[in-house]
Amino acid sequence: MSMHEIIVGFFLIVGIFFIITGTVGLLRLPDFYNRIHAPTKATTLGVSSIILGAVIHFYGILPDAGFKELLAIVFIFLTAPVGAHMLAKAAYHSKIELWEGTIVDERAGKKVIGEDVLPRDEKLEKEEEERTAG
Repeated sequence: MSMHEIIVGFFLIVGIFFIITGTVGLLRLPDFYNRIHAPTKATTLGVSSIILGAVIHFYGILPDAGFKELLAIVFIFLTAPVGAHMLAKAAYHSKIELWEGTIVDERAGKKVIGEDVLPRDEKLEKEEEERTAG
């Protein structure tokens, strides 16, 4: 086995590990907001590792192998986190409930500790009232 094959195999195994981990996270995490986090990381790191392994494998075999694949990795790094953020924001605005074990809800300005809810900052409340009124 050559060093070339070892490097390609390493990137493929790393990619498969991240994708399997993301799948397990998607199945086991408690609410939508936690579930969306796991596959986003898995897609970004797992698919990028597999593509990088393919680039290394085909380097020298195909004349233009590499540029388009590296561009795909950049595209994945830019779009996957943004897409996940937009889905989470839409879910929050659609009032999809947080997991009961959630400690901090920064969008609402609340810190939930056990059964106690700490009050929001008065400045945040005033801004919220002005935004809803106008």
